Amino acid sequence: MNDRITTTILECASEVAPASKMKDSKLSTETRILMKKRRMMKKTEVNNNRDIRNNIEYAELDKTIKKKAREDIRKQNMKKIAETIENGKSMKRAKRSFQLGQDRMLTLLDKDENELTTQDQILERVEEFNGELYDSNKGIEISTKACDLPA
Repeated sequence: MNDRITTTILECASEVAPASKMKDSKLSTETRILMKKRRMMKKTEVNNNRDIRNNIEYAELDKTIKKKAREDIRKQNMKKIAETIENGKSMKRAKRSFQLGQDRMLTLLDKDENELTTQDQILERVEEFNGELYDSNKGIEISTKACDLPA
């Protein structure tokens, strides 16, 4: 009975929200292997006493990983740009594909310095702020007096 319930739940879940395709990683396998090695070094350093040789090796490995990661990401981005140009598509679309996600405001303070966390509260506060900002009761004074300018 447990197996039937589990199977039913999994089938319903896959219908409602099918598994998303994982994006290809921008990092090469070589870089990922180096990152794994760095993680292992860090674990062993925590357990053992650190010596100068290990610190130097760890620092050099860290520099290499950062350099390789930059190169891999740059190669991937250039590949996307080349594909976009070859297919005659918009560069704006390619630029959008480089972005990771939408930046959202997670918290905002209201007038009384209380923290607003829900999206609806934040939107209300932004509307209120903009309303106050652009709702001006002051008239604009324009001076028509002639003034002497230095020659």
